Amino acid sequence: MDPKEEWSKMTSVGMINSMRKCNGKTTLETRYSISCLPKNAKSLTQIVRSHWNIENQSHWTLDIALKSFMSNLPVAYYKH
Repeated sequence: MDPKEEWSKMTSVGMINSMRKCNGKTTLETRYSISCLPKNAKSLTQIVRSHWNIENQSHWTLDIALKSFMSNLPVAYYKH
């Protein structure tokens, strides 16, 4: 693979600001991306949201399958 050729395919740069609220705490994060997709902010937003939706669903499924969610509960709520 020729890096120069691969980089020449990049057509857009994106910046996503995200805010997350968890347990009363708010965190802000900025993510940057480069892409060979057309320059389109709406499209980039949809792609990023779709990616994180899949990511979050996968982790939820693993948590349930591996019962790792129980590690956050007091012992009285479950028995091994």
